[in-house]
Amino acid sequence: MSHSSAYRPENDAVLSALSAVRMGTIAWVLAAAIGVPILLARDAGAAWWLLTCAIGVISGVGGLLFLRGKLKA
Repeated sequence: MSHSSAYRPENDAVLSALSAVRMGTIAWVLAAAIGVPILLARDAGAAWWLLTCAIGVISGVGGLLFLRGKLKA
């Protein structure tokens, strides 16, 4: 590898990371789907928990977009 060429990860590594981020994002969506009915039924005052799920989903989608860009490059 020469000094002028940029580092490019192997496609297998990017695909593996893409799969892991996808599964994590799905887990945050499921956690939110389970948490909404519980919080509505109990008024537990734990809306921060749903905000945490939303942040997890948003960052997961950002990670998916980033990794897809790496895959195309």
